Amino acid sequence: MSADGDILVSICCIVYNQGKFVGQTLEGFVSQKTNFRYEVLINDDCSTDNSADVIKGYAAKYPDIIKPIYHTENQYSKGVSVGYANNFNRVRGKYIAMCEGDDYWIDSGKLQMQVDFLESHPEYSLTYTDYKYYVQEEGRFYANTYDRHSFENPTFRQHLIHTMYLAPCTWMFRAKDLPILKKHYDDETYRMMLYFMSEHKIKYIDKVTAVYRILKQSASHTVGLSKKYNFLKGLIDTQNECMELYNANKDLVTEVHYHMYNRIFKLALAVGDYQYIELMRKFWECNRCRNSSDRIYYICSHFPHVLHSVFHVLYSVKYFFKRILGIQR
Repeated sequence: MSADGDILVSICCIVYNQGKFVGQTLEGFVSQKTNFRYEVLINDDCSTDNSADVIKGYAAKYPDIIKPIYHTENQYSKGVSVGYANNFNRVRGKYIAMCEGDDYWIDSGKLQMQVDFLESHPEYSLTYTDYKYYVQEEGRFYANTYDRHSFENPTFRQHLIHTMYLAPCTWMFRAKDLPILKKHYDDETYRMMLYFMSEHKIKYIDKVTAVYRILKQSASHTVGLSKKYNFLKGLIDTQNECMELYNANKDLVTEVHYHMYNRIFKLALAVGDYQYIELMRKFWECNRCRNSSDRIYYICSHFPHVLHSVFHVLYSVKYFFKRILGIQR
């Protein structure tokens, strides 16, 4: 990957069955007002809808900007990181911006603003901005509701514990600082941000520049029991990896496990992951139960086979009604 004198920013976009939305995404790209050249590296991961046709239309209209790849086999299902294997390796810009095919930009000055900051502040590696989110089924916009101090001044510790959503569709970072990830992650951007927070300086810019769209079956908002459980287990695996890699102290490791085991325990009962429940039970035995939730979960961890059926039914009913009512949050 090398910088190209003509291209300053490479926009990386992954698309899969987002034909209803990707036109809006691409329009946000080509509407950017800049005093530099940029490219759009877009990767269609074997969509079965009209995503490829929409991309082809924009690529024909903006051939100097939009550089597509169309897969004939789905790469994500093979455990391939589409972003790393097919977009980041094509980057020619000094800076990388990201936006998936169902999110979109609403500020035509987004790229210029972030480039101006990074050019004048070489000590910073990444900038991100505020965003709003759009719940597709409701047809409504919502403001970002994270605690403002935490969102605007996040630390590695905060992000590791609370897995805050710092919308990747608002990011811009230096291509030379792109982390080398050696495996596939369910939430790759969470892993990337932990790297940036640990190894570099990041900067929040107080402006809403993008819309994060919430759909029924996004990874972090799925209404399926097994998918939700596996997603959270994937986050815990990422946390454990980063705590070891970045030499987290024992107190931080314990705090992370307290928080995440409280998030995942009932789901573990519902899916019947008895081995993972045993792991959590041993954790609570070795560490004091800090609150009533810890104590209740610890007691329940002694009777997983009895409680599995109850929690499985409860969650099945819960997700059934969420699907019927179109609840995505």
